[in-house]
Amino acid sequence: MKIEALDVSEECRDKLRSGGVDTVDDIVDFFSMSLETRLLAFHGEKNVLMR
Repeated sequence: MKIEALDVSEECRDKLRSGGVDTVDDIVDFFSMSLETRLLAFHGEKNVLMR
């Protein structure tokens, strides 16, 4: 499912996209990561998402 299908504001969708989230699967993947990996990703360690 694409982000556009979510019942959230355009501002929220823009923030999700700017964080590299394009689909709902990206959100699920994020929460499936370990806490350490999520924190690194949240703080801009983009390479951590390639592990």
